Amino acid sequence: MSAAAGLALAPILGAATAQAHVVARTAGMEANGFGVVTFMVPNESDTAATTELRVTFPAVKHLLPEHKDGWAAHVAKNADGAVTEIRWTAQPGTPGIPVGEFTEFNVAGGPFTGDVVLPAVQRYSDGSSVAWDQRAGADGQEPEHPAPTITVAAAQSAATSDHTARWLGSLGLLAGIAGIGIGGASVRSRREAPTKEKTDA
Repeated sequence: MSAAAGLALAPILGAATAQAHVVARTAGMEANGFGVVTFMVPNESDTAATTELRVTFPAVKHLLPEHKDGWAAHVAKNADGAVTEIRWTAQPGTPGIPVGEFTEFNVAGGPFTGDVVLPAVQRYSDGSSVAWDQRAGADGQEPEHPAPTITVAAAQSAATSDHTARWLGSLGLLAGIAGIGIGGASVRSRREAPTKEKTDA
């Protein structure tokens, strides 16, 4: 990570780590819902390492976990081949996420649309676990164990933009063809004019 990127993320990571929440974020997610989702996982235990993270997905058609040294990713799919869960487990002999540290897990794919809730379960080396699966209440107050959530623009906006771009492009092409036709007619007129004068003479 570059120094500039680290400075940009510092306020986000600092706040999330202080609250000891598993959070999800996206960077440059396209309006069509394809891109990278990052899960920031702090170790909230004072005595045990984090050894597993399990995230539930809303049947995402195309989704791949990024390779991460020291961790194995297990992908579960439904009958239609859509991803419903990814589980990362620390490999034997590796430290997992040590006390007082955090790490990130990335997935790439989609489509994601709207407010996407991604419940997670964090497990520790002492056998304990924490479920990050609660939603904000009607009063807007954050629950004790909020579920990681991302917000993605509706796919329709991308489709509309693409349709508009194609429509404008077609108009430009037609205008170009019309210009070529007018230019060609003008050249023919100039060539035909002297021929008629010579015949009349």
